[in-house]
Amino acid sequence: MRPLFSYDPTEPAFACFSVGDLAGAEARFRAILAGQPGQPDALHGMACLARARGQDATAIALVGRALQKSGISPDRKARMHITLGLALLAQGHAEAARAALNVAVILQPSDPRAHAALGDAFMVLGRRDEAREALRKTADLLADDSFVRTRLGSLFLDDGLWEQAVGQFRQVVNRRPQDGAALANLGAALFAGNAFGEAREVLLRACELGARTAETLNSLGLVEMALGKLDAACATLQEALELRPLDGRIANSLGTVLMEVGRLEEAEALFQAIMIRETCEEAARARFNRATILLGQGRFAEGWRDFESRRVLLGITSAVPQWDGSAGTEPVAVVGEQGLGDEVQFLRFLTEAARRRPLRLRFRTAALAGLMPELDQGRICLQMGRLRRRSVC
Repeated sequence: MRPLFSYDPTEPAFACFSVGDLAGAEARFRAILAGQPGQPDALHGMACLARARGQDATAIALVGRALQKSGISPDRKARMHITLGLALLAQGHAEAARAALNVAVILQPSDPRAHAALGDAFMVLGRRDEAREALRKTADLLADDSFVRTRLGSLFLDDGLWEQAVGQFRQVVNRRPQDGAALANLGAALFAGNAFGEAREVLLRACELGARTAETLNSLGLVEMALGKLDAACATLQEALELRPLDGRIANSLGTVLMEVGRLEEAEALFQAIMIRETCEEAARARFNRATILLGQGRFAEGWRDFESRRVLLGITSAVPQWDGSAGTEPVAVVGEQGLGDEVQFLRFLTEAARRRPLRLRFRTAALAGLMPELDQGRICLQMGRLRRRSVC
């Protein structure tokens, strides 16, 4: 007669592992393996310990040995494939990890951990649509889906899909209406979607419920600025910067609103500090913001130099060098880079440019051609049509 219940000898060991008692778990797993060499669940347990200790290569080898054993039930085999997939992912083998985790999902489609891990693999592979779908399935399988939906909302927001982000964050807020952090996430998504009125209400509520953080205040300050509440925006962003003094993003936000209220010296000093301290995008944004101040004050030499930072912000790249203004016989491509109004304004500089170099002009519309100054047509090549973003070279 078969027993009604079977005893799992690894259960006490996994219980130790789940509460962080790695030494106790290891002792129990080793004791099982001493009596039953090659016991697959104990090998899997040792693999989990190896992963917890950052020894992912060892984990991969141990799970491989475990999976060679016969008679493993689908649910246990699925858990082994999750461990294998996460270890492979940590070792940089994203495609192999995806394959292992896909097996886990097939074996145990009701296990949210399998879908969550598969989502991680898709993220590393850059397959963001599939990553979001995996996380959606994870959330649907969980009793408390707040963490996963928060992550899913963040992915939607990063990808510019603000409506979907708002939908995910609303579900979290509905589940946790007193959670300030959840409200802060919803407010940020509403701001991204230009729903400024509701965003402000939600962010103020988030602050009341304990999420008065630099991040929340930065979002609130930007919302207030969008609503034209400039004095309130100044105060809010100043508080945010006090909470996180070295955050270049918040400093840029504050500097921008200081410009709007005419406090140009303070704004310029703030941008200057960011340029010295920060690197890459925030420094480029601060330099561009400062350029608008300098150009507005007629400080053209400095202003135009700083204005070149737009190339970083707009992602403008070119395989050929920018023209330095020198004379010569090599032609220079002059490309419309910004709006029609700017292009009309800068047509007047073509006369001087044509004196120095032959020009190849690329205009979006034929109307611009009619506004061109009188130029030596032998030194001009005019092309029309849709332009790719390029620099003057």
